[in-house]
Amino acid sequence: MHFDLTPYLAKQKALDEDIHLRHGVDYASTKQRRFLALYVEVGELANETRCFKYWSDRGPGSKEKILDEYADGMHFLLSLGVAIDIAEAAYEGPALLPYENPTRGFHEVYRSIGELYEHYDKEHWTYAMEAYVRLLFTLGYNMDEAITAYLSKLAVNYLRQENHY
Repeated sequence: MHFDLTPYLAKQKALDEDIHLRHGVDYASTKQRRFLALYVEVGELANETRCFKYWSDRGPGSKEKILDEYADGMHFLLSLGVAIDIAEAAYEGPALLPYENPTRGFHEVYRSIGELYEHYDKEHWTYAMEAYVRLLFTLGYNMDEAITAYLSKLAVNYLRQENHY
């Protein structure tokens, strides 16, 4: 299995720089808020999949909405990677296996984010990103779909900045 997030780290860095200039912030001053935003976005993804709602018969949201929520989390994970000076992130190795079920996957993603918050280094960022990719596979999607959703949301995020979102 191979995927390369390096170009998307650069794209995220450019968006982050635009936001930093427009809002007078930097990575240090927004670290806690970016982590909280990542937790919230992962929660919104979980809510859209409805995988934990054992009390409900209603199914998950649309594929497009789930991928849109996934892309939101990807933005914050990439941003955190940029903040710890990760400029290259390519995975070459055995297939990242899906979790046994989405609920387990969400628990693992949350755990990995907590470890990244505590250690804030490349090793823990890589682990968190791999956990997030495994969740993608668990939900039945692939990297091409995630990248397409990320790029679409990137364009939306630039428009939002231009329109004082």
